[in-house]
Amino acid sequence: LMFLSWGVFLPFGVLFARFARHLPDALWFHVHKFVQPISYLVSFVALIIAFVMVDGAHFKTVWHGQLGISIMILGLIQVIVAFFRPHKEPNTPPTPVREAFEYFHWWVGRVLVLAGIVNCFSGMDVIGGWLIGFVVLGIVVGLYVVAFVLLQIKATMEKDSKVVPFFKIYRKNQNDAIYSYSKWNY
Repeated sequence: LMFLSWGVFLPFGVLFARFARHLPDALWFHVHKFVQPISYLVSFVALIIAFVMVDGAHFKTVWHGQLGISIMILGLIQVIVAFFRPHKEPNTPPTPVREAFEYFHWWVGRVLVLAGIVNCFSGMDVIGGWLIGFVVLGIVVGLYVVAFVLLQIKATMEKDSKVVPFFKIYRKNQNDAIYSYSKWNY
């Protein structure tokens, strides 16, 4: 379950939110806000199963368990912050609170997905180095990396791309900055 949540669905939700902004009716946002919390809920169920299976001792001694607990706590904070995100008016610059939310949500989300993937690999090691699991996870992660790079190159080459630059910078004037992200009202 953790593999599906942190290795498949959460990275998909991130990629979809990043590269599907051209789809109508803010579909990217609706998919993202559906996939991410459901994936987190699946990982929470998996955490309870793991806790019961190892009687809690695993989380005190193995760094996989300690990292997993840290990821789950930060993931819960991410879900709560996203639920209470400050809304913005269409075609207006974001408020400082909105900017703070965006930076927090983006960067914590990126760190969580990367840490979740690392923890999936370490989990494979904890259960005995299940080779097929390493291979499958490696292929999935590799496909996500290739998809990200190709989609980023495509977005960079498009004149009117709605993809947010990897390192987003806001400017006060709409005419002198990449402003595409602020056009969405969600």
